[in-house]
Amino acid sequence: MGAAVEVIELAGIAAIEATVLARAAAVEEAVRRAGAEVLAPWRGPEERAGIVCFRLPGEDPRPPPPVSPTPAWWSPAAPAGSGCHRTPPRRRTWRAGWPGP
Repeated sequence: MGAAVEVIELAGIAAIEATVLARAAAVEEAVRRAGAEVLAPWRGPEERAGIVCFRLPGEDPRPPPPVSPTPAWWSPAAPAGSGCHRTPPRRRTWRAGWPGP
């Protein structure tokens, strides 16, 4: 953390701001040339930041549905699409005095 603060102090906040805004402007220009729509929520140049939001033509802006995690008992060695899997482990109840497995 101390090194990061030192870099900011050495470079100066104004210089960092100018660099970030110049790079954001370059990205925005490239995105527009590629045919994407730049989403500009700022009202003026003083509200700009280093974030460029855009929408690609023909792309659905909604995020894809979440993918469910693979169950722990699914066999990682089974070939994809084979439907082969291991049976989920059985739950065993052990009581004092019972013989082991």
